[in-house]
Amino acid sequence: MLFIKADQGRILKVGYLFSYLLNAPLFAIYSLMAFILYKDLHASPIQITTLVAIKPMVAVISSYWNEHFSLHRGRMRANIIGATLIGLLPTFFYPFFQNAWLFVGAFGIYFFAERAVIPAWMELIKISLPEAEQSKVVGQGSLIMFLSSAGFPLLICPLLDQYSQSWRWIFPLLGLISLARLPFLFLLLKSYEKREEKQKATFSLSAPWIRGWRVLRSRPDFAYYQAIFFCGGLGLMIMQPSLPQIIEQNLQLSYTEIALAVAFCKGIGFAATVSLWSSKLHRTNIFKYCGIVTLFAACSICLILLSKFLGVCIYLAFFLYGVMQAGSQLSWQLGGPIFSPKQDSSHYTSINVIFVGLRGCIGPLLGGLLCARLGSTIALGIGGLFCALGCVLGFFGNKEVQLTPKPDF
Repeated sequence: MLFIKADQGRILKVGYLFSYLLNAPLFAIYSLMAFILYKDLHASPIQITTLVAIKPMVAVISSYWNEHFSLHRGRMRANIIGATLIGLLPTFFYPFFQNAWLFVGAFGIYFFAERAVIPAWMELIKISLPEAEQSKVVGQGSLIMFLSSAGFPLLICPLLDQYSQSWRWIFPLLGLISLARLPFLFLLLKSYEKREEKQKATFSLSAPWIRGWRVLRSRPDFAYYQAIFFCGGLGLMIMQPSLPQIIEQNLQLSYTEIALAVAFCKGIGFAATVSLWSSKLHRTNIFKYCGIVTLFAACSICLILLSKFLGVCIYLAFFLYGVMQAGSQLSWQLGGPIFSPKQDSSHYTSINVIFVGLRGCIGPLLGGLLCARLGSTIALGIGGLFCALGCVLGFFGNKEVQLTPKPDF
């Protein structure tokens, strides 16, 4: 078993939030990457589509990272610190990159690392904190990230408007700030190292898929939860390739206006509602909870469509998008602990990560094709229909979480 001191939960909470705080500025500017490539490097539609697709697609690769460390559950420190280092390394080469594809690759590596550490963090939170505290801590961490995403671009975008290539030096500077958390994490996670003999197990490329299939077969409630999230998430992925085109061509927003709409309004929506989402997570049927999340996603897409005729709708759209993300982050990250209260939740969270990757393999490519063939408006509309389908599944599925789960593995 893992050796945890009496006050380890409080220390872990501080470490988790401190890690998010130092990483938040870099995460915030990465949210503008599609617009940076489109405006400053004149990235092609296929490059923008790939950028959008790669963020969820690398989740599939991160599942193998998690599979490796699931064989050695005591190696939490190597898991989190190793992935973090890998994700930050490319940012220090941004001043020297010239080809847009290199930035797309660096973007993917960063979000690979972001996805890779989630199962380990969620398992640490589950074993260190009481259930009522878990959603609060995860919500606070997400709040830090999204408040930074709301405020930091407003500070940085006037500089981007005035100096078109200044972002090349901003990225490595923020990478150094994010890197500063590693010594603290090294000391914090040392107490979670396993002190028993190493587990003898072999790594297999098929293992995450086989385990995931077994879980979904034995847990129809968890499979239904995945179906709701898959529909809603696929709708959001389909719409992503259209956004830079709509914002740049139809609305002709500057970097500062983009920051106000995409970052600030979304961050305010997230910050204003994350506490409410957190308080309702363990009191509300998780399937109806996800139905409400996808309802906000569908409403956000409708308002983006209306912004072509009434520009102010774009700000309200991203406010609702932030509201949706507040609920989505909590239910997605804590889905594993909710469905596996007495089991290793990292296996369930890894399935969440895999499904993100599958959506990323389908949604952005389909969205890019629809955008090229039928136009951005049709692509957005189809994305909204998928979100609406997720909402219907959530509200009318009449499902409950199994209180006595069947064996999974």
